[in-house]
Parts: sequence; structure tokens; C-alpha cells
Amino acid sequence: MLITGPPGSGLSALLEELAEAASSASADWLVLRARAARDESSLPHALLHQVLSPLLAELDGVLDEGRRSALEAAVGVRAPDEGRVPVAMAALGALEVLARHRPVLVAVDDAHWADPGSAAVLRFLARRLARTAVCLAQVLPDEQMAQPPAEAAAGRTGGAGTDEVVVVVVEPLGDADSFAVIDAERPDLDPLLRTAVAELSAGRPRRLVDLARLTEPLGAAAGPDALRRRLLRGSPHPSVAAARRALDGVPEDARRELAARGLLDDPAGAHLTALVARTGTAAGQQAGAHDRLSAGEPPAADLLLAAVAAEAAEEAETAELRAAWALRLEEAAPAAPPAAGRRMAAEALRQRVLADPAAAAGLAGPLEAAARSLLGVDAQRSGELFALAADLHLAADGGSGAAEPGSAGAAALHRAAEVALASGRTGRAHDLAARAAATDGGGARSSASSGAHERWRGLAALARGDRAAAVEHLQDALGHLAAAAATAQGPGVAGGEGDAGASGATEEVLATGTALVLVAGRRARPLAALDAALPVLPADVAARLRSVSRLALPWDRTGPAEQRRALDDALEVLSGAGLPVLRLAADAGRLLGRSQQVGSLCRSIAAAWPTTGPAAVDLHLALVAVSLDLTGVPEARHHVQQARAALRHAPEAAAAVGQAELLLERLGSGQVPDGALPDAVDLPESTERSGAVWCRAHAHRLRGDLAAAAAELLALWPPDGAPADAGALLNALPTVHALRESGADPAALARVVEQVTAWAAGSGAPLAVSSALASRATASEDPAEQRALLEEAVAAAGQGPAAAAPQLALGMLLRRSRHGVWAREPLGAALRIFEDHGSTAFAELARRELEATAPQRPPRPMGSAVLTGQERTVASLAAKGLANADIARSLGISARTVAHHLQHVYAKLGVPGRQHLRARLEDR
Repeated sequence: MLITGPPGSGLSALLEELAEAASSASADWLVLRARAARDESSLPHALLHQVLSPLLAELDGVLDEGRRSALEAAVGVRAPDEGRVPVAMAALGALEVLARHRPVLVAVDDAHWADPGSAAVLRFLARRLARTAVCLAQVLPDEQMAQPPAEAAAGRTGGAGTDEVVVVVVEPLGDADSFAVIDAERPDLDPLLRTAVAELSAGRPRRLVDLARLTEPLGAAAGPDALRRRLLRGSPHPSVAAARRALDGVPEDARRELAARGLLDDPAGAHLTALVARTGTAAGQQAGAHDRLSAGEPPAADLLLAAVAAEAAEEAETAELRAAWALRLEEAAPAAPPAAGRRMAAEALRQRVLADPAAAAGLAGPLEAAARSLLGVDAQRSGELFALAADLHLAADGGSGAAEPGSAGAAALHRAAEVALASGRTGRAHDLAARAAATDGGGARSSASSGAHERWRGLAALARGDRAAAVEHLQDALGHLAAAAATAQGPGVAGGEGDAGASGATEEVLATGTALVLVAGRRARPLAALDAALPVLPADVAARLRSVSRLALPWDRTGPAEQRRALDDALEVLSGAGLPVLRLAADAGRLLGRSQQVGSLCRSIAAAWPTTGPAAVDLHLALVAVSLDLTGVPEARHHVQQARAALRHAPEAAAAVGQAELLLERLGSGQVPDGALPDAVDLPESTERSGAVWCRAHAHRLRGDLAAAAAELLALWPPDGAPADAGALLNALPTVHALRESGADPAALARVVEQVTAWAAGSGAPLAVSSALASRATASEDPAEQRALLEEAVAAAGQGPAAAAPQLALGMLLRRSRHGVWAREPLGAALRIFEDHGSTAFAELARRELEATAPQRPPRPMGSAVLTGQERTVASLAAKGLANADIARSLGISARTVAHHLQHVYAKLGVPGRQHLRARLEDR
């Protein structure tokens, strides 16, 4: 058995596991361990000595004199004899003798360092031991193999009568497993360093552990290149020491190439080397410092080796390589795809700044513009560019005598703090915010700085779940930023000069206004900050913000076309804003029938954020919401698991994720919950809170307590006439049904139906229109009108998931009207949709209704003990403790019919009463 793979991939650990498994097996295995050492590779039979010494003790008195003397000579116990048996033959004979009595495992680690004599014997044994009870397992890293591991595995021999070599290729860990190892070693590691460790380790477990331990003295406020600058220097850890040894044997040109790549010390930017080579231009062949970087496709490089090479480079050489990189990146950016081009242009600026910080003061504005362009592509790098731009602003302001020194730097620091907060880098975020506050000092802030400060506070409040405070801070932020944008036609504003400053101010206004609209939701009163900002903004900016602001209007003050355009404009802004409000955008998208567009946006920017932190939680909860509209519960479960994993650096979002998990659990189960469900009082107004309310109401519904279900759901609907939020509207049908069936306040029922009707008129979405028609049908007293409205609702819903609810309602109406045959088609359609989308809770209800119509019921002989579908349903509910009246309300039948069914059930099951039903049903 040959165990191979990249060094540090856990080859030795796998061999040790193999040896431990053999030692603990029921068979009496003999395990012979050996490890070759580099310093012993010139000593004859140094490795073989470790294998043969235990053999001599095991076979004392068993081996013939010739073989024993040969083995003793090999291990140095006696001098070699003339004409002795060759060591290889003696070792083979000894193993064959021993294998007749017990299986043997020879585990050889680091076989590539074996001395020539031992290596020859091991090769001989590997060829001859195939038919014995001996397993020879050797670890040989892939770089030492004569052919690549994949080819060796594909070319192995096998079958009767042939030698067999089993090649076990240990693949590097994937991202998820790498992060699991890091989290076990350093659960509190900063997300940026977490990503850096995963990238540098290349999926090798030993490296993962070494590099994670290297980060222990590093504070959470460090920048992205801290591993190289502050930790690799002089590190004694084995993986870093091994990289230094490997670097010693690298030729000078290749070492410079590695050092150049290591300067892309993100290290997420290291892939740019291949992109640069593929999109390189003829200008890349110019003479000078620029030709110090190869123009060809770079070979696969070890990122850790590159980082060590960069750490070891002289200061002058580093500056030269950075300047060369900047030129190469600038040349390649125009020919690259848009996202890659933005990465290249931003990295070129960064390399120019780091090559000569003293001469880079004029690059602060362009650096901020580049940081904004990266928000939808690489948010973590964007945040660090904002911080670097702030340093340039502050350096320039220190000697400029400006009237508001540090204001541009403070604004950039606040922006960097926002990105760090969304990325889960809480320590870094608060450090940057504190620097920004210290930069502003005791003087009055500029408009741009004040706006950035208030928006930071708003997003921090949103991360805590304090939606009301977030609205207040975002309104203040919009006012300040609108004032900055209104005067951004001249130099010295908002992080840049001229057009760059005006563009940056415009983007900040649009991002802040969009966040404010989504966080505030629909309101009867207009948002004062929006009304105040629109008149002072440039016409084009005001037009875009006015469009987005329609998402905050009540449904009766807007139309479907305007709403769809408003959402499209909001999504366009969010694609490059880097703000964690996608979950709220998903709510708006669901109400407008635009879940597909929101899901596409979420997926397009998923790679821009780390896999942990508030932004990751927000993104996956948004995908949970849209999945319920598009693909169903299984995909939603996947995203809620991803959101759960992202909580490591966003503990404040645990309640929202827990409620999303609870919602999916209830949607995927048709059983009555055994205990009380948790309250949702601590959650902000969102679909997670409404989902928790629905879970509680659904539990009451299954127990037959429709009054309690109505009370739960009615709490989602504002009593003062304010527009209902997304969660209430998406739960309109259960609310209307519970209110109608429980005989609750008719005024409350009318209010709900009125709001749902306004939603349908304002959005025009199929779900809204069908919900409004079905709600009106449920509230109606006229059976003919009910049926006509429900048939219209089914037609309006189309063929998607939204069609299931009106189909179910129509089928239930037809069955209760004693039109069971006609009810089968809509009930069957509803059942198929619910099953396809994993909504077991509703599928179970549709199945009960369908079974109650008894489609194609097989004839049963007289006295049969087989329960009908309706009898099984009644018996199941009675066994859970529901009273006859509750069961009747749950199934839409009379209490007398329930009693009639139970009498048949008792007779068929042979039980005296309902107290014996549970045990009898379990037996069956």
C-alpha cells in the first residue's frame, strides 16, 4: 500500500491510524513501525534496522541460522559472513514464516528519506509479499513519486496471480473541512486571518494547525498582510521552516517570481497572477523593472512558499517588484472580464501605494473609488483599501492646514469599519471606528464624516437587531450625506477630487437611502429624511432615490410597474453597496413576485463575503426566504445550515437563524408539536419573526384551537391602519382562515382582507393577487361566490408554488360542499406541489383532505378491521389528546361525525376508548 499526497496532507496521521487499527483489531496483528530520517539516508540499512529488530525478537529460535545471521548482520548485531543469505531474501523469509501464524503490518513513514539499501529491500518485499498475510504500507509524498499520484493509482495492477500495489491518494482538504480544522484550533480567529490561513495551508492539515497557532499573538485589528509581515518572520513552526528549506533550493529567477506573488499577500489576490498572464499585453515585454516578472502562464505556486519568499526579500527589491506588479496589473485590467478587471485595477493602486507610500498622497481618492468598485466582488479587500485610503488622507491632512483636518480620513475609516463589521471582524471594526472618532477630535465633523459616522451606528444597531434605532441613525446619515453630495461638484469632498469625489458621494447617498427604505419598511407617514434629501440632490441622483423610495410607500399609493422598477433600482444599488440588508430585500422581492431577481443578486455577490459573519448570515437568510418561493424546503434547509455555520462571528443573529430553523422544521413536519414553541418577542420585525408566529399558530391549528391560532397571527397586523409587513402579508391566508373559522372580530377580518387586497393592487404579483382572491373567498358567506373567487385565485396563481394554497382552499371548499369528486383535482394538484417543495406540513393537510374524498376506495369485506383514511386521521388526532370539537374544527367536519368515526375505530381496533388508541396505533 502506497500512501501519497502533498506533504502535510495528513499522510503520517493516516499511517498512524492504520497502525492503531491493526493493533486494536481482533486478529493478533504484529505491527512493525519505521520512520526514515533525512540525516540517516547515508547510513546502510538505517531504516531496515527499525523493521528487523522486532522481527528477531518475535522469531527467536524459529529462523534457520543462515537467515538469522543475515538479519543480525543487517542490524549490526554480528559481522557479515562470507556467502551469507542476502538481506532481502532473509527479510522475506522471516516475514513469510511469521505470517503463517499472525498477520503483519509493516508501516514505513517518510519512505523517500530511506537509505539506498533499505529502499531496495522494501521494493523487493513489496513485489514478493502479495500472496502472504503481510501488508507493507509506505508513505511517499507525491513530489517524490516517479509518476503523479493519479496516474499511479490508475495504473496499479490487480487480480489473481499478479502483484498488487494499492495507491491511496490523500487529497487536500476542501474549504469546509479546512475551516472546521481552523475553528477547532482557533474558534475566535478573525475571519480575514481565517481565510488567509485556509488559503496558505492549501488544504494541508499540518499547515492548518501550524498557521492557526501562528496567529495567536496577532490582534483582531490587524490588516490582511499581517501573517507575512508579523508572523512568518523567524517563525520556528515546522511548516514555515519546511517552506524556508524548500526556498533555499529555488533558483534566483524563480525565487523572485515567488516573492512577487507573495506580495499579493491577501492571499485571496494570488489567483490574479494567472489572470494577468492570460490577459497580458505586448507592453508587458518592455525592458526595465517590468520584465522582472515572467510574461508566461505561471506554474502552480505554493502560496506559503510565495509568502515566505516575499518576507525574505530586501526592501529595495520589494519596492521594485511592487512597481512592476502595478504596471502589469494596469495593462492586464482592460482586457480582463469586468469583475477581474476591477480586482486588477484596485490591486494595481494598492501596489503603487505600498511601493512608495510617501509619493502616494494623491492616490487616496482613486483608492476609495477602487474600494467601492470591489464591494460586490471582494468585500474584505475593499474594506482594507478604505483603511489604506484613510491612512493616505490623514498623512496628507497632517501638513495641509485644511479647515477640517481628517474629515475625509474619518469618513473612509467609518466605511472600512462598516465592511469589517459586516465581515464579522468585530475587533477590527471597533478599532477603525475608534480611530475615526479620534481623527475627528473635538471639532465639528464634515457632512461626509458625520454621514459615515451615523451610517456606521445604524448598521451596528441593525446587527444588534434594533431596527428602530437603525432607522433613526440611517435617517441622520442620509441627511448629512445628501448635503455632502449636493456640494460634491468641487475639490476636497468625500474622499476625492472632482468627478471621483462626486461619484463617491452619490454612491454613498444611494446606498444609505436604499438601506433606509428597506430597514424602515412600508409606512403610512413618509420618511422625513427622504423628503428632505430629494430637493438638495442633483437631479439624476434624486430621480434614482425617488424610485427606490416607492418601496416605503403604502400599497394604495403606488402601482405594480413603479414597484417593480423601484425594486430593480434597489437591487442594482445593493449589488455594489456592501450593506447587509439582503434579507430585507428578499422580503420586498417576495411581496413583488421578484424572488428570482433577489436570489440571483445574492448568488452573484456570495463570493465577495467571507463564509462567516453578519453579511454571510444575512445573505443565507435571504436565500432561505427566496428558496421557499422558488425551489422549496430542501434548498432552504441548506442555506439555513450555512447561516448557522456563519454565526461564529455573528452571535447576535442566533435568534433569527434559530427561528428560520424552527420554521423549516415545522414546514417539513405534519406532527403536532409536543411542547410549547419559543416566543418571537425578541426578534426584529422580519420574516423570521413572522415565521415564528406562524409556527405557534400552526401548532394551535393542528390542535384544533383556531381561536388561539387567530390571536397569534392577528398580532402581525397593525391595529392602527399602518401597512402590514412582509411577514403578515405572506401569512394572509392562514390568518383569514383562522379568523373566519374561529368567529373572531369581523372588523379584524375585514381589515386583513382590505390590506391584502391593497397589496394585490399595488404589486400585481401572482402570489398577492391569488392571496387577495382566496382571502375574499374565505371571508365570504356565499358558497357560490366563494367557489368563483377560489377558481379565479387558482388561475391567477399560475403554475408555481403560489398555486398550491388556492388549490388547497378550493378543494377544501368543494369537499365541504359535498362535491368530493370535484375536489380531487385541486387537492391532488396542491398535494403534488407541496410534496415537490418539501412542505410536509401542508402536504399532510392536503393528503387528509384528499383521503376524505375517498378516491377509488377499494371495497372492504364486512367486518373488516382496516381503517379508512378519515378514520386513521381522526384516530391519530384523538390519540394526541384532541377533543372531538377540536378535531372537528381541524378537519372541517361536525363533532357528531367525529364521534361516529371514533365508534368505528374502537370497534375495528378492539379498544374500549381513546385512552388506548396511542398504544394500539403504534402496534399497527
